[in-house]
Amino acid sequence: RGLGDVYKRQEFPIINSCYNRRKIMEYEIYLDMFFLVNFYMDYIIMWAVTKILKITQHVYIRRIGAAAVGALYATLIIAFRLNGAVWKIMTYAVIVLLMSFILTGKKKIRQIIGGAGLIYLFAITLGGILHVIYYYTFAGFALRGQGVSWVLVGVGGVMFAPLLQSMIKSISKRLYLEETRTVAILENKDKKIKLMALLDTGNSLYDPIFNVPVNLIESEAARKIMEDGIGMGYHLIPFASVGNESGLIPVVQFTGLTIHTSGGEFHIDKPWFALYSGRLSGKEEYNIILHPEMLHKSNKEDNNVFKSNDA
Repeated sequence: RGLGDVYKRQEFPIINSCYNRRKIMEYEIYLDMFFLVNFYMDYIIMWAVTKILKITQHVYIRRIGAAAVGALYATLIIAFRLNGAVWKIMTYAVIVLLMSFILTGKKKIRQIIGGAGLIYLFAITLGGILHVIYYYTFAGFALRGQGVSWVLVGVGGVMFAPLLQSMIKSISKRLYLEETRTVAILENKDKKIKLMALLDTGNSLYDPIFNVPVNLIESEAARKIMEDGIGMGYHLIPFASVGNESGLIPVVQFTGLTIHTSGGEFHIDKPWFALYSGRLSGKEEYNIILHPEMLHKSNKEDNNVFKSNDA
């Protein structure tokens, strides 16, 4: 039977629609099996969330801990027949936030809520797949009447895997864009312009003349504060991109650049920018692609400043 006696749930009256007769159904629930099934499902969800959030530190302990909390709480709810508004709040808010806290290890409430949102997203998706299998497939018909079994959960987990991979890829791409996209304020003398920038680790553009990293900016946006371009060190450097032939691209130096990130505000004096004639983002999500070394060069005086003849 199980680790303990069979737990008999309270009787539920059901009306038979065909004969209009009142019947009684009785469920036998094995608490140990109930815990293990819930733990298995919760672990799949925790695995997906850690993949999305790129959690690597103590990841197995975090997954097991969060899944165990969720499964243990569900088992206690069933065992002690806990019901009411307080327990609903505990179920749908407190416990999920606690699981998110254990999984992410974050102390900021916004990050904990974000993790809880992902837990709900994958839980609803997995629950929907199990529902479809149980009620609308031959496998579900064969299992019906036996309750939730390891076979059903296992089949659901296998079917969930391809969708899970697709969801992880899509959400990760969006989160990556949100994490790497930032507000940038570009300065040229007394003029400023606020643009969206992408911190791209794949940007390896360097100026061979001054040996400095070079950012990319859409020329249309840059012209708004460039004026005539005199005194900005205009010159050409070699340029190559994926799918395009190599060539030359114009480069200029602006007065300053301020980057606003979640880690704080960074200022770069005299940054170099290559003027790109097209669109950097098809959906116009950003106008600047920052070189990954920009944050390391922030607040440093020596940035190989171009000195014009006018200076």
